Amino acid sequence: GMSIVVVDIKIKNETKKETVSFKTVEQKNKSVPTGKSVVTQKGENGVKEITTRTVYRNGAKSSTKIVSEKITKKAV
Repeated sequence: GMSIVVVDIKIKNETKKETVSFKTVEQKNKSVPTGKSVVTQKGENGVKEITTRTVYRNGAKSSTKIVSEKITKKAV
């Protein structure tokens, strides 16, 4: 005969924040000794929001997919 299978599916969206590192730019300057450096501008990390969607089948993780990535604060 026929058999019926019930599958419990849950979908969970999750947003997390990640740090975006700033880039260090080095410029040559004859007044600074070799091997030394001088900070001319302090960098600041940015922030990126990543939203993922995870599908669970019968309580077990079936798949995870990134749905969106958005930079909320640019690294300078």
